[in-house]
Formats: sequence, structure tokens, C-alpha cells
Amino acid sequence: MAEEETTVEAPVSVVKKKEAKGKKIRTKRPTSKKWSFYKVEGGKVSKSRKSCPKCGQATFLASHKNRESCGKCGYTVFKTSQKPVVEAKPESTPEPVKQQ
Repeated sequence: MAEEETTVEAPVSVVKKKEAKGKKIRTKRPTSKKWSFYKVEGGKVSKSRKSCPKCGQATFLASHKNRESCGKCGYTVFKTSQKPVVEAKPESTPEPVKQQ
């Protein structure tokens, strides 16, 4: 009996050897802006923005033109207009006194 040679094709991913990884190259990321929300005055730290009452002290409210909103939970506070509202006073006319 003669033995026949059979070849089995393996998937390409198994045949390839893994290359040596080496050191990863880290991408440069922009610095966080969370430190710009704090101010140091005379040895005391104070917050320059309001914090969200629902999320806690670590989440700040974003300042928009007409509102302040939380990006995490969606809490929104609308700013009131700073212009004083002047109502027109109606001219007062004395009512006639009725005699009985």
C-alpha cells in the first residue's frame, strides 16, 4: 500500500508569526482643563464654576449664554435677564364718592 501525502491548509493567522511588540509609542493628548476651574488665592482653593447639585461636588456646570447645564446628567439652570422690567403705571383717576 502506498501512502498518499495529504496537505491541510491552515488559516493565514495561524501560519504568520507574531512580530516582537517592543515599547508602545504613546500619542500626545491635550492636557485636562479641569485644573482651570479652580483658583488659588492666598493659600485657599476656590471653585470658579458652580457644581451640579445632583451629581456632586466633582461635576461642574457648563456656562452657556442663557443657561448653565451639567454634561453628565442634563441638569439645567436658566439664567434670568439682568435688565429690570419696568411696568407702565396706569393713570389713576379718582373715583367719585357715592353719597347715600
